Amino acid sequence: MRCAILTLAAVLAIAAPAAAQTRAERQVKHYQGELQQCLGKATGRASAQPEATRDTVADYAARQCEGAYIKQVTSHKLMEPAQARIEVNTFAYQLAERVLSH
Repeated sequence: MRCAILTLAAVLAIAAPAAAQTRAERQVKHYQGELQQCLGKATGRASAQPEATRDTVADYAARQCEGAYIKQVTSHKLMEPAQARIEVNTFAYQLAERVLSH
């Protein structure tokens, strides 16, 4: 009986960090989805301007969306502000490239 309890405790100790990691990953995916929606709207507005370039569109979209995204992911301790800022800029430039290349 004691062996079974120790085995169960060991399994739970291994499974608990995996479950927490999965929850954090789900949270990040959720916030990334919200970020993509925000960037899509902002990119649409910016790309309609006659002087729109990849840089101006991406910069505008990133400025519009980065504050909320950084606040969300850092308040839940999912990533550092610098990492979140890089992610916002990367997504913004990728989306601007796709929108303006068509």
